[in-house]
Amino acid sequence: MKLQSKLSASVVAASFSALLFMSSCSKEDALTPQPESASLKDDANMRSGGETGGTTIGGTAGGTINPNTFIQYTYPTTLYQSGKGVFPYGWGSSYMEYGSSNTEYLGNKEGRWLTQFAQPEPGVETFVTGKNTKDHNGSVFTTLKNLKRGNRYRLTFYVSTSSVQPSDLPSSLGIGTPNAAGVMLWVSTKETNPELAGYGKAPYTWNKGVSFLGRANQWIKETIEFNALSDTSIKIDGYHPNGEVKDSYFNVSIGKYAIEDLGPAGSSSWKNN
Repeated sequence: MKLQSKLSASVVAASFSALLFMSSCSKEDALTPQPESASLKDDANMRSGGETGGTTIGGTAGGTINPNTFIQYTYPTTLYQSGKGVFPYGWGSSYMEYGSSNTEYLGNKEGRWLTQFAQPEPGVETFVTGKNTKDHNGSVFTTLKNLKRGNRYRLTFYVSTSSVQPSDLPSSLGIGTPNAAGVMLWVSTKETNPELAGYGKAPYTWNKGVSFLGRANQWIKETIEFNALSDTSIKIDGYHPNGEVKDSYFNVSIGKYAIEDLGPAGSSSWKNN
C-alpha cells in the first residue's frame, strides 16, 4: 500500500477512511496520565523487563532485555527544544514542515494552540509536529536501530491535533486553522518480504490508523506491534480534512519508555498487516 503525497481533498478523505478500516487498529484511548512516568531529568533508557542500563547519547538509549543479555538498541524520542524546522535527533519531516512544539505554542511561538491541551505524559513538554496543506499531506519519520533480530516489539505513541491561530491574536477571537483529519503510523523493515516478491518486493510493514474526528485537543494513546529484522523505520502520515484551504497540524509524542521487547516473534506474525 503506497500513499501519494499529493492527492485531491476528496481522494485523501476516501483513502484515509479505507486505510483506517484496513489497518490493524485497536481501541484508541484518550490519555490517562501515568503517575510513575520518569521526569525528563532521568536518563532516557528504555525499559524492556529485567534491569535497565546503558547511557544516553544524542537522544539514543541503551537497555537490558534481561539480567543476562545486554543489547544496545536505540530509538529517538520526541523530546527536544521547540521551534519551526527544529527536530529531535534522528527525526525529520517531509517538506521540512513543521518541527517541535509544546502544549501552548506551535513551534517557538510561531502560533498559539487555540485550545491549550495537557502534556502527552507527565513531565513531557515538547513533541514533534507535522503540517498538512491543501496540496499535500505532511509526514514525520525516524528509525529504530539495533533491535534484536527476530523479536517482536510493542511501540507506544501519542498523537493529537489542535487548531492554531497567530500568536499575536487573543485566543478569545476563536480564529484558527482546521484540525487534521487523522494520522497513519507505518512501521517498516529495510529487508524485503519474500511473500510479496511479485509486488515489487515490498518490505515487511505494519500500520495503525487514528481518526481525530471529534477528538481534537487531546492526546490519544496507541500501541503497535511489529517484528524486527534490520533497522526499522517509523513514518507518521498526516491527513488534511476534506475541502479545507488552511493548513492543519498533527502532533506525535514518543517517550523514553516507548518500546517493549515481547520476545521471539511467532511465525504467524510475519504476515504483513
